Amino acid sequence: MRHLIAPLLALALLAPVAYASDPAAAEATKTPAEQAKELARKAASVGYKVRTRQGITVFCKTEAQVGTRFTNEKCINETELEETVQRARDMKDNMARPGVCGNATCSGG
Repeated sequence: MRHLIAPLLALALLAPVAYASDPAAAEATKTPAEQAKELARKAASVGYKVRTRQGITVFCKTEAQVGTRFTNEKCINETELEETVQRARDMKDNMARPGVCGNATCSGG
């Protein structure tokens, strides 16, 4: 009986830590204002600005057209922003790995 108490006690102590480190649980406890700030921070990290179009929050980025001085404003929704942020994070992680040609360890051939 005594040998069962230690693992159960450890589990009871670690359960709140595991729950607190769950990103989905942490996201659910944020207020709408905190969620809006987090989205604005994510958008800014990949060059987008928060805008409201027809009552809907979108994330816009001004891009220059190749060969002209004109610019286009490209707007995306929250789902597309999450995908863009994830893609940028993946690209950054890939560049940091040894053997990737963006790194000094690659040789041209």
